[in-house]
Amino acid sequence: MKALLSGVLLMMVGPCVAPTPPPRSHPLSPQAAVAAWSDAFNRDDMVQLRWLVHPDARDDFDRSLALKAELEDWQVVRYGLGGPVKVDGRFDGREGTVQLGDGRRVEGRPIVVIEAEGRWWVWRR
Repeated sequence: MKALLSGVLLMMVGPCVAPTPPPRSHPLSPQAAVAAWSDAFNRDDMVQLRWLVHPDARDDFDRSLALKAELEDWQVVRYGLGGPVKVDGRFDGREGTVQLGDGRRVEGRPIVVIEAEGRWWVWRR
């Protein structure tokens, strides 16, 4: 009986370890990538924001203190995409602007999204 109770307790504790969360977004267009970024930004969801950043650009994302500070006070109010760009001579992408508002003013921030591995990623914000 003791072994049975121990086994049940182990089974109950085992699932408490959180596995790596599955990706929540696979943007298939540049508009979808910027929309997903905007939604995650407005929810202050750093995990999702990091997932949307291309793996080659994540070091810069992780070091960005400005982004973390902006999450506290700003919300994305609108965004737009501009013309095509070439990033690092290997990725096709689009540049654009994310408009952030804090209730008093609106400021634009540049954003670049790229296409790689069958989906769109944020390269720089």
